[in-house]
Amino acid sequence: MVERPAHSRHRAHRARRSASLIAWCSTLLILFASGCGLLDEFENQVAEDIKENPVIVRYIGDITSIEVDWTATGDEPGDEVFVFRVSGTKGEGVLTAECVTVDADHEDVVSGSLRVPSGKSIDLFR
Repeated sequence: MVERPAHSRHRAHRARRSASLIAWCSTLLILFASGCGLLDEFENQVAEDIKENPVIVRYIGDITSIEVDWTATGDEPGDEVFVFRVSGTKGEGVLTAECVTVDADHEDVVSGSLRVPSGKSIDLFR
């Protein structure tokens, strides 16, 4: 077995430590934002923007709950693409949406799709 030089092992250890620190800080930020109600406000703004979208009206109905799925969001490309679990008076689904902040009180969903339990994915703006 070939042993790596000490400086190479040290660099690998620092990289692992940095990744752990970033993950820890991200978790704290999410918990802080959640505790302050900032995430609820974001989710409510998204719900407000899409509530009259024909796809949402047809498959979800009136939105009764919306929650960011942080794991799925992390798998999406782009900083403005979020994945939400959405439930309503007609059904539920997974919304993948590109969200643009208009101002402190408004989010604009500029593109997205809804995946319903059957597996069908419907473009919100077709």
